[in-house]
Amino acid sequence: TYMNGKTVEQEPPSSLYELLRLAKAAAIAIGHYHNHGYLHLDIKPSNFLVIPETRELVILFDVDSVTKMEDVKKGNVISVPFSKGWAAPEQMQGHINKLCPATDVYSIGAILFQKIMGRVVENEDIGIFANWNFDSIKFDKINPTIKRLLHEIFCKTLAANINRRYQSIHELIDKLSEAVKISEQK
Repeated sequence: TYMNGKTVEQEPPSSLYELLRLAKAAAIAIGHYHNHGYLHLDIKPSNFLVIPETRELVILFDVDSVTKMEDVKKGNVISVPFSKGWAAPEQMQGHINKLCPATDVYSIGAILFQKIMGRVVENEDIGIFANWNFDSIKFDKINPTIKRLLHEIFCKTLAANINRRYQSIHELIDKLSEAVKISEQK
């Protein structure tokens, strides 16, 4: 089926405000999967289309990795494909029994991190003492209080330890909503 739009990879956001709105839209879309008992497990910029009319709606595709949470709990999942650079540590290490909504939360954080910091997530970015330099953010004229929120979002999405991440996509949506509001302010 032909879909109108471009992927986030093809048409990157032009401002922090736009990027945060896209991340929130992706989180909301993933929330629908979670609400129906599924994990997406392959969230990356090339797997969601931005609707030309609005940055608040995205269409996810490439759903061959979508997995029932119930199947994970029962041990019925043997393997799950993933995309290096966007997949959570437990997914890349093959710990299928640990896959959960926080696994998808990680991927949204990884996209946000890559688009803001201009590089992929590295091992030092997922540790408990991770500290990021926001002075080199490529977006101009941002509210300085956004740095505190971005730090919190990265700590709660990119943590190597699943228990240190947002346990629900709705927690991430709430924090992204707050960040969107602050990023609008000069």
